[in-house]
Amino acid sequence: MRVLVYGLGRSGLAAGLLAASQGNRVAFFDQRDEGEDIDRALAEGWERPPEPTRWAADLCIAAPGVPINHPDLVALRGTGVETIGEVEWVYRSVRVPIIGITGTAGKSTVTAWTTHILRQAGHPAGAGGNIDPPLCSVASAGTPLIAELSSFQLERCPTLRPKVAAVLNLGEDHLDRHGSLEAYQAAKRNAVANQGAGDTMVIAASDQTLAEWAYDSGARVLHFGTDRSCDGKLIGGRLVIADREVCNQDELSVAGEHNRTNALAAALIAYAYGLPPAALEEGLRTFAGLPGRFRREGVIGGVEIISDSYATRPLSVRVALESCRKPVVWIGGGKDKGASFNDLAGLVRERVTLFIGVGASGRDLADSIGRWVCSTACTEASGREALRCALATGLEHLGAGGEGSGTVLLAPMAASFDQFRDYRHRAEIFATLVREEEERWTATC
Repeated sequence: MRVLVYGLGRSGLAAGLLAASQGNRVAFFDQRDEGEDIDRALAEGWERPPEPTRWAADLCIAAPGVPINHPDLVALRGTGVETIGEVEWVYRSVRVPIIGITGTAGKSTVTAWTTHILRQAGHPAGAGGNIDPPLCSVASAGTPLIAELSSFQLERCPTLRPKVAAVLNLGEDHLDRHGSLEAYQAAKRNAVANQGAGDTMVIAASDQTLAEWAYDSGARVLHFGTDRSCDGKLIGGRLVIADREVCNQDELSVAGEHNRTNALAAALIAYAYGLPPAALEEGLRTFAGLPGRFRREGVIGGVEIISDSYATRPLSVRVALESCRKPVVWIGGGKDKGASFNDLAGLVRERVTLFIGVGASGRDLADSIGRWVCSTACTEASGREALRCALATGLEHLGAGGEGSGTVLLAPMAASFDQFRDYRHRAEIFATLVREEEERWTATC
């Protein structure tokens, strides 16, 4: 087969390497002239046509960063070339069980936690997809795959049929890419759309849209939540799977109310895959969390500092705000993703006393949220200096060192690419600034 990879990066390069290893003839198209991925593709001997339609491809694998309606992809489809994504290619070409995990918030943590549970119970598992590494990099015969699935990936997965598919929640995200909430949710639905007898759908019990999807599905459906009728439930601080207590919430190694829900979802997914409740406990208790997610960085002058650099969606920000000790100084901003803050208005008024905007959207966000609470902006061009300013302003506002109390929360509600390499880099810089501030406070006390 002649496979054209459109857009390299980590996902496209991995897809091309897998396709080539399977005996396919591979070419690539990328609008960049140079990069390590391009050097690797050329070293592999892949062809590079001047235009994507000027190579007789049988199939196109498009990187998730390329919009599905990009003119080049539309042109390819117009010539009869099917356009799919990396995850779809793995599903079609590597016959192994796939556990697919998607949702607006929590999917990376649940993917990693589910993988940890399986491995702790002695089951081999490869994790990838939207979470590092690419799914093509870990796909091999005989090893089940746990795939974090973003809406960008799912919109190009027409036949994907996971053995277990989990939709953790449905919020609002990536409207700048999909154009509407309906289109975003339609992409998410591809995680479960092809399931049938012999498959399992795992969903949050509280979501009406997910209930409608489940009603139309031929798969077995398992629910998680706080209701006693759920298959996985949190009752009185106990995590219960199939009516058996598997862990107490106080035994978890990660903080935050939302991580109790994440733990419950991961446990139910592992159970749906085939693990008995007794095999879940060790992996639940020993999972240490992911960098860049809701994390307590320290306490300075009586004020708690929380970093949640990955909170770039309204639902993630809501969870972070709800999990912090009041009063909250909220630091947000970066590259705007087009989401609305309106659903957060009540929560912000209740818990936030100051919003501090940073990055490209910082001033606009401060003006917008200033309708509800006090707001300001740290407009330094350097991401490090903007966060330094925000941290100092937040500590001063909450009275650190005097009668200090409450929380300074970094929950950007925006992408990181205006001032940082990615959300992890943003988290690393913020953690470094907190340590520096702690040392300064220790030296002066």
